[in-house]
Amino acid sequence: MIFSDYIFSIGKEHKVCEDYVIVDNEKIPMIIVSDGCSSSDFSDIGARLLSFNAKRFIQEHFLSLISNKEYVKEVFQQTFLFNKAISLNEKSLDCTLLFAFIYKEELHYFVIGDGIVNYKKNKKVFTQNFSFKDEKVFYGNYFNNVSRLDFYYKNNLSLKIENISSENNEVFETKDYIYYNSLNINELDYFFLSTDGLLSCSSDTITSKKIFFEFLDFKNLKGEFIQRRYKNWVKKINKEGINHADDIGIAGFSFFKE
Repeated sequence: MIFSDYIFSIGKEHKVCEDYVIVDNEKIPMIIVSDGCSSSDFSDIGARLLSFNAKRFIQEHFLSLISNKEYVKEVFQQTFLFNKAISLNEKSLDCTLLFAFIYKEELHYFVIGDGIVNYKKNKKVFTQNFSFKDEKVFYGNYFNNVSRLDFYYKNNLSLKIENISSENNEVFETKDYIYYNSLNINELDYFFLSTDGLLSCSSDTITSKKIFFEFLDFKNLKGEFIQRRYKNWVKKINKEGINHADDIGIAGFSFFKE
């Protein structure tokens, strides 16, 4: 049995929530998380457009995505056309896109931009933190603009993937801005995607990491497991005088043998 759940919440420093999340089981189980760039106008709308178009695209082309991760560029190209049709500026699509879907016994996940992948596999927790140097985040919308794309290639900017544990960190860098991986669902207890706000609740990185690991203290993985954990976690950190500054969007699956 597979449960899916999600939540997104506005940060205390924002006037609108620029994160958006979709969970859908209509044709194929999927979760989608998008985070709009704060300095780009109407990126909250862009994140929604990108998420809904990604949902439709996954439903129709999930096999193509599995066979060739580059096919994900079509999501951004098609969303660019929708965005243009409603006369929004191109920069409103400066949004991250993280999504995962389940086909047969495999969970396939993609990350374009920054954000967090977290899962519990064979009773061990794994966290991947995706980021870019100096917060120069690569957005999939750049695939539609040669000059903005060239900036990343010419400046040799890398995607940094940090494997975090409570004991140590391992860091990998790549110039490939489309990350794809898959996991066998029979080995998983849970899997979730999150925008970067979940790991930046404090200006102090050590405190933020501690708060993040507190979020992972799931007691019950059935039903609305993310919403329950998020609400209890927020109450706790608020009592400690911490209110997350950035928006937070989380979506995930939990798995049980029937």
